[in-house]
Amino acid sequence: MRVTSIDEAACALRAGEAVVFPTDTVCGLGVAALHASGPEALYRLKGRPAGKPIAWLVEGPEALDAFGRDVPDWAHTLAARFWPGPLTLVVRASDQVPSAYRGAAGTVGLRMPAAPTALRLMQAAESPLCVTSANRAGALDVPDLAQVDPALAAQVACAVDDRQVASSGQASTVIDCTGPRPVMLRAGAIDALRVNAALAGITEVDEAAEPCHESREAAAPVAEGAPGEPCEPGDSPGVGAAVVSAAVGTAAGVDADVDADADAAAVGDAAAIADDVVVVPLTFPSADGCSQVAARLWVPDVAVADPDAGAAGLAFAPGSVRGVVQLVHGMCEHMGRYDHVARHLVGEGFVVCGMDLIGHGLTAKGPDDLGVVDARMGAAAIVADIDRMRARARAIVGAEVPFFLFAHSMGSFATRCYLERHADGVRAVVLSGTGHPARALTAAGGILARAVAAHRGPAHRSGLLDGLAAGGYAKAFPHEGSPYAWISSLPDQVAAYEADPLCGFTFSASAYVALANLVEGATMASGPAFEAVSPAASSVAAAEDAACASVRPPVLLVSGDRDPVGQCGAGVRRAADHLRSRGHDQVRMILYPGARHEVHHDAARDLLYADVAAFLKEQC
Repeated sequence: MRVTSIDEAACALRAGEAVVFPTDTVCGLGVAALHASGPEALYRLKGRPAGKPIAWLVEGPEALDAFGRDVPDWAHTLAARFWPGPLTLVVRASDQVPSAYRGAAGTVGLRMPAAPTALRLMQAAESPLCVTSANRAGALDVPDLAQVDPALAAQVACAVDDRQVASSGQASTVIDCTGPRPVMLRAGAIDALRVNAALAGITEVDEAAEPCHESREAAAPVAEGAPGEPCEPGDSPGVGAAVVSAAVGTAAGVDADVDADADAAAVGDAAAIADDVVVVPLTFPSADGCSQVAARLWVPDVAVADPDAGAAGLAFAPGSVRGVVQLVHGMCEHMGRYDHVARHLVGEGFVVCGMDLIGHGLTAKGPDDLGVVDARMGAAAIVADIDRMRARARAIVGAEVPFFLFAHSMGSFATRCYLERHADGVRAVVLSGTGHPARALTAAGGILARAVAAHRGPAHRSGLLDGLAAGGYAKAFPHEGSPYAWISSLPDQVAAYEADPLCGFTFSASAYVALANLVEGATMASGPAFEAVSPAASSVAAAEDAACASVRPPVLLVSGDRDPVGQCGAGVRRAADHLRSRGHDQVRMILYPGARHEVHHDAARDLLYADVAAFLKEQC
């Protein structure tokens, strides 16, 4: 790749050729929008399918009127406040935007970068730049010229370097400006609070809109050891109404598949990620000896070499995967509810795997088997199945790829047990919605569950057990009209859970025995005491216990400060202390104000995603 001057690069751009150059986010690959006939060269260089519109970098706020039409005043206010900087504004394209650069809905994304080199290139080429990240499709973004793929570098006209341009690596915030009110399509470097502050008194608050996540400035996660607010029954602090509404997907009239700008922040990113992800079904026999585990793998579409071959048709280019993240779901739900979590992580460069636990989802043989787990070996089988899922995913993606766990609720307790025997090779762990109940309470619950299973049968569904366990959490929010209000502060998410036929079932007595064993195992000073899956496995488990005694990966605990499972933060702090006592010397904790049990289904979801992605990337 020939590194040249601004003037020579501008000549290449005016001739319609592609150039690599630094931006304020990542290394960019672009063409001059007014000189190149279209973005086809970028598709070819990246090795990606054509058709996804690519956002433009522009010289200043005046570009909104030059390349946009019917641009609202508040969009100009945002540009005046945040340009140059990491804010992409999606507007209806004017006649000056060639049709080849427009999305299907006639829109274009515009951003003014805080990068002098990019600005000088636009001035010298006398054109905005249509820019994407300078990496092959499916590969990780690169921060500078030195890390650009040689195959890509050999095909561009030239490159411009500027050591004084520092790439942040953080995505831009993307806002749809085509409707009556701003809609945040992607939360990035500029948070919702700053956007709302810039628009204060200019637009009316859309009371019906789902609010964006609270920023750290607005409601900083409670620092570990800080005295959080008390969790009063029925006290549901609202997240302040936001001028900017958060779009889960895309707003009407905005292209769902607009590609990234130079910082790889997609316009309509949620839908763009969805289009670029393939879900591959997997199955394997459960350690319980009678169940066939239904599992799935989320991969970027570029990894699919043979669409008809399933997992055998996947091929991952060296260095294209940051790591494998295994998701472990909670009680009375299923892995399908984590699709948006998985797709977000794939968008961050990871491959994601997960399974429906025994007695859950598609692993259960039918509706009558939901919530039924073997009382004697259920806990051990769940832990063993986590290891089987891990082995299956690593066999597909590669054993050398870093491995991570992201576990929620009951899955977090199972994962804490798993770490006692299988921590070797686990790079880092995220535990969501976990807690640390009093040992006497857990022991009493286990005794009661075993008694019910013995006298009424393992498949018996006891109203008493359910009322004392999962059903008891409803008491935290008695006035909200749903027994599941404790899972999220967002009514639509609660309604979706209630409407899901694979959620909300009552655990059998045997399943409560397994749950009690998992919770006891996760919270005991000596680790889990339940039997291994089989007598033959006992010696293996003991050897693994000894081998893993000194292997304690970093842990991030995430929870809502209104989550009754974590006792509104108190139980999460005890869990952090316990993990340290078990040898984890890197334990972090974040509490999200106003969020309840499922932060990934609550108003703080985008902030959670950013925190989790940052934590995982630190460990890569």
